[in-house]
Amino acid sequence: MMSELFRKFKDSQFVAHISFLWHWKNFFFLLKYPFYRVYNRWNGKFCGYAYTEYDFIESGWQIAFGKQLSEDIKRAGKESRKRIGKHLSWRKMLYWEQIKEKWGELCLYASCTNEIRKVLDRYELMSIGYCQFCGKPARYRTRGWVSYLCESCFEKDFAYPEDVAEAKIACRLTVKDIPHGVTYTRNKQGKLIEHKINYKNKYGLDYKEMWGLTK
Repeated sequence: MMSELFRKFKDSQFVAHISFLWHWKNFFFLLKYPFYRVYNRWNGKFCGYAYTEYDFIESGWQIAFGKQLSEDIKRAGKESRKRIGKHLSWRKMLYWEQIKEKWGELCLYASCTNEIRKVLDRYELMSIGYCQFCGKPARYRTRGWVSYLCESCFEKDFAYPEDVAEAKIACRLTVKDIPHGVTYTRNKQGKLIEHKINYKNKYGLDYKEMWGLTK
């Protein structure tokens, strides 16, 4: 009986809201960026201050552009309020479904406004420019389990010096690794007469510079 009462008390919203007493850093962080608050996926209740949605972003990406991402989301939220309504809450503007790393890229799955979606899309593309573990500019992309890593983090994945030397040649990022689109040109008969590769993207990201390919 007592154990059941203790469980209910532990899972209550009262405990969730007073958890700031022992997670005060997250409390002040969420005061500044309330859209990182974690809610139960089933009942929609606030889960407390033990962790935030921001914690699911890899540490390297937090270092590289975490603050910039948070500020841009906040700015996009203000734009959404101007367009839709001044009293629109963050829960209606941005609902996190999942934040994770996939194929070496930051994936920000969310139901959100158009303004916020543009911000999330940009930083998803930006993430492959930086090491996911330390935040330094990426120089290599591993094979199999794909990760974009700086030189020091890349070398830690290999136990023997000869492995490092061989892998550096195979995994070094080049212009060919830059995400690109192909533009086709056809004549009046529909026959393909030429095509060109387009490395530019609508967010103005320069992978050559991020990967150190311009030197």
